[in-house]
Amino acid sequence: IEAVAARQPGVRDCIVLSEDDRFYLYVIAAPGQELDRTGLATAVAQSFGTAPARVLAGEPGTILRTTSGKPMRQAMLALLRESCALS
Repeated sequence: IEAVAARQPGVRDCIVLSEDDRFYLYVIAAPGQELDRTGLATAVAQSFGTAPARVLAGEPGTILRTTSGKPMRQAMLALLRESCALS
């Protein structure tokens, strides 16, 4: 899913966050670009047969990562829940 989203115009970085039977796509726009959230959801749905529950836009550097660079998915989910972005 992340590979499909990363190939879409305007995407700098992204992470998929899954929770129960749904998933969210958290996307960072490329500098000077606007994200087409509907287009991202459509591209994912066409490739995988299901769309994200929400496409969330974030600022550069906001995807939490381990010291080795791996995304911290559960920590990101918790952070987004606390900020009410997933309500």
